Amino acid sequence: MDRVYFVTAKQDYLTATQQSWETDTEAAIATIKVKYPKLRHLELMTFVRSPEGKNCGEQTTVSPNLDAAHAAIAGRSNGFVTVAPHFLVPNCNVFSNAPHMSSQGNATMGNLIGEHYAAP
Repeated sequence: MDRVYFVTAKQDYLTATQQSWETDTEAAIATIKVKYPKLRHLELMTFVRSPEGKNCGEQTTVSPNLDAAHAAIAGRSNGFVTVAPHFLVPNCNVFSNAPHMSSQGNATMGNLIGEHYAAP
């Protein structure tokens, strides 16, 4: 395995400090590197976000501290870590019981994310 896409999450995701996000994420990255010594690239992701920062229910918004932590970690990594795009749902109707999506919502977002990562 040479590439990992890592979705960062934690219980206090809205109130955690940037430093807390950085510390926990860097510890996870260190563990991943040990488990996958041939790893060449790691991409940090957040969960799918509500449209334009709108709150669609629990765990549909992302803290600016998380985004700042991702940017800081990537900036220190000499290109080993990058930050994934922020994938937004088209509307709150994709959630059946936030943060869980309906079957249609899963298909919609799966297609959106898949198109981004599809080989040209």
